[in-house]
Amino acid sequence: MSRNNEYVKCPGEDIFFVLSVLGEGMKYGKAAYTDKYRKCFGENMNILSFISALMIPLLILYVIGYGLLRKKDCYEIFVRGAKEGVHTALEILPTLIGLMTAVSVLRASGFLEVFSEKLGIFTAYIGLPAQLVPLCVVRMFSNSAAVGLLTDLYARYGTDSVIGYTASLIMCCTETLFYTMSLYLMHIGIRKSRFILPGAMLSVMAGIAVSIWLGRMV
Repeated sequence: MSRNNEYVKCPGEDIFFVLSVLGEGMKYGKAAYTDKYRKCFGENMNILSFISALMIPLLILYVIGYGLLRKKDCYEIFVRGAKEGVHTALEILPTLIGLMTAVSVLRASGFLEVFSEKLGIFTAYIGLPAQLVPLCVVRMFSNSAAVGLLTDLYARYGTDSVIGYTASLIMCCTETLFYTMSLYLMHIGIRKSRFILPGAMLSVMAGIAVSIWLGRMV
């Protein structure tokens, strides 16, 4: 501040100067920390991608090496397992066709939309948006149909939205329990599942709850 061409210091001018310097320093420090975090995160992702790419080849080499050490005919065992796999696929094919047909009929008839609207009224109180109800229901029956619903959610709300994050977490934290149960139980001939279904439903509900919580934290 000047008075008659003479500089006069304003009260608290030093304080404002120090605060401005600290503010600029905090901005620079935050930017540097963000760049460092992104660089570290990118390096970690590269390491994880490298390890993931090596997992399957290493697993195959381990199995073959273990069989050779035990002096087993790896090729004969592989062919025998492939035959059993084809036989199992033929046995479960009717179940797969029935599940896929039922899910397709539910989606084409519009029943899932109506069901999600009605159920969304109650799920809104626990933090689950009505838009995610069809994904939670279909996910328990068919993974491919759930992926289709997930793609629709991405296109409508975006991948960086709360719904997009929560939908991605739901796909990671839940399982196609009815598909898996019908697949394995029918193959081994179990008719009374006892506590398998309640336990599986409890795990799916827990996964959905954790997905909602994490989706709101992001």
